[in-house]
Amino acid sequence: MGSCPARTRRRKTSSGTAGPRLTSLSLSSLSSLCQCFSLSIRVNLDLRVENSAMKEELEEKTQLLRTAYEALEQQEQEMLRERSEYESRIESLRQSVLESQVFLCKMLF
Repeated sequence: MGSCPARTRRRKTSSGTAGPRLTSLSLSSLSSLCQCFSLSIRVNLDLRVENSAMKEELEEKTQLLRTAYEALEQQEQEMLRERSEYESRIESLRQSVLESQVFLCKMLF
């Protein structure tokens, strides 16, 4: 992309400060300026569309991550519940073995 042509020259305003003043522009310069403005508008619109698409994509990915996180949390809770059940079962089996051993000892002696 080339630069947009605009001929400006500073002049002193009534307040004494220098301000931009457009000098006489040729028809081709005005045409180029209009093309630059039109191009800027198109680029701006393209960027807005791209920004909107990226926001939607980010929202979709955020939702997927949230869903995955919730699934992992649920899986972890299920594993903890199962572990607790297995530990209880192991303790129950140990108690049964101990009671069996005590019973056998009484029978033998």
